Amino acid sequence: MPALRAAPSVHARRLELASLVTLALLPLAMALANRSSPLVVGVAAALAILAALVEPPGRMRLFLASRAIARAPALLVVSAFAAYAAVSMAWSVLPRASLFTFGEALLPAFAATVAAILLPRRVPGIVTVLAGAAFVAACLVVIGDLATGLAVRQKLGLRATGGFVFNRSIITLLMLAWPLGLLWWEGSRRILAGAALAALLLVLVVGESGAALMGALCGIGTFAIALLSRRVALALVTAGLLACLIIAPFKGSLTMQLPDSFVALVQQRGHAVERIALWRSFEEVVRHRPLLGTGFGASPRLADDPVAQEVPENLREMLAIGHPHDAFLQIWVELGAVGAVLAALVIATMMRALAHLRGLRLAASLALVASAAGVMLVGHGAWQGWWIAAVGAAVVWFRRRPDRAVPSKGVDHE
Repeated sequence: MPALRAAPSVHARRLELASLVTLALLPLAMALANRSSPLVVGVAAALAILAALVEPPGRMRLFLASRAIARAPALLVVSAFAAYAAVSMAWSVLPRASLFTFGEALLPAFAATVAAILLPRRVPGIVTVLAGAAFVAACLVVIGDLATGLAVRQKLGLRATGGFVFNRSIITLLMLAWPLGLLWWEGSRRILAGAALAALLLVLVVGESGAALMGALCGIGTFAIALLSRRVALALVTAGLLACLIIAPFKGSLTMQLPDSFVALVQQRGHAVERIALWRSFEEVVRHRPLLGTGFGASPRLADDPVAQEVPENLREMLAIGHPHDAFLQIWVELGAVGAVLAALVIATMMRALAHLRGLRLAASLALVASAAGVMLVGHGAWQGWWIAAVGAAVVWFRRRPDRAVPSKGVDHE
């Protein structure tokens, strides 16, 4: 089939370049509009589809990619989780709201998958540099705005309700730092990688995002371990993810056993007392709906669910917060033990897929997983579209390589 080996036409190449440029600008877009990642990833995916459809080889490539995905074991596991989530909406307190949440989660996940499959593996140098410039610019926007009391946002007419408004922006920067850092390093853009790392570290220090800081610590530790021993790192990350899922329904009670001095120390940065109260409240919901859960997307409306009356009165008020600030616990709350088992299968499938990687690519991939898990342990709602799009964009970048890749040495340790 010689047509499949033919070089893309000029129109296809321009559309692919436009898609990559769109993704490269994601950090800056999120610094200015902290829910814009689904739109950015969606536009990138649409451009990638158009690039594939403008010529016969691209259409065949799209067909072959779709067939390969359909045969992948991961699709079966993820589809089972999504199917059960869809079915569970039937017993949600407000099925229509749950359907909206389902769409908010599914659309960016689908868009990121499309972009990851269709975009060319090799990234032009200009895109690599642009991604670095956008990353550093996004960090400077956040740092500058925090230093001036959100003056930039106020002048642009954007929402300015305190430094926490950058929480999503900073978390997105952290997720993108691992794949983009690898891209810059492999492409011999070491100065750019250093500038981006310095800017990100400054953002983490001055920003008001305890979740991002938690994720960064988890990611950095995992990265270091993976460079020393890939087997140990794979085992630790797999065990850690499964432990987070297993312990989630008991985390509130367990954290009550921590010394008061430790909780007070964490409280200075991470609002530990409020989070512990949240975990205890949602933990009670799991106890009363252990098998099937309350239905996908039901967390924001649990205060109106009959299960709220079964929660002790002193904990009931916290249900109105909307989500437990722990994605693993949210899976138990909404999908019960059935959903937790399916989530465990998704984790196992993901870790099996990562096991074939080596060196810096494995270390950076595991660091992304660990950073995401750290954020999920203390952060936002599990199904928020901006979060799924941010992680999806990171996966898209991990599947790309620079035009002038330089092999790394001395990092494939067992």
